[in-house]
Amino acid sequence: MAIPYPVIFLTYHLHRLGDGKKKAGGFTKLCSISPALQEFVGASECARTEVVKKLWAYIRENNLQDPSNRRKILCDENLKKIFNVNSIDMFQMNKALTKHIWPLDSDGLSLYPLSLSLSLSLAYTRACASRGYEA
Repeated sequence: MAIPYPVIFLTYHLHRLGDGKKKAGGFTKLCSISPALQEFVGASECARTEVVKKLWAYIRENNLQDPSNRRKILCDENLKKIFNVNSIDMFQMNKALTKHIWPLDSDGLSLYPLSLSLSLSLAYTRACASRGYEA
């Protein structure tokens, strides 16, 4: 007796994309950053402390702190691409950075960029054999 319907198996494998860099710990821990922040910082992975350091260097270099309230940062075009506002408080800036900085997993690869590979296969199962079907 022939199998009335083929048995189809769908298998998948998730692969993390990355170059396998080792991660550091504590404050020097590498993180993935968003494309907008990558353009600003000039790297695809950077420690959060380095991102903040580069932002503050840029803010001071371009005199973007409000003279009457030094906690307020006046965003120019480059900072508007990141924060999407005209001005931002220094504490809100650190909170807003969480949208642009992502953790790396234990292998030192980003948790977010993934590749998915699928494969289909036909199989003759024991269930079919027990019912008297032939492959």
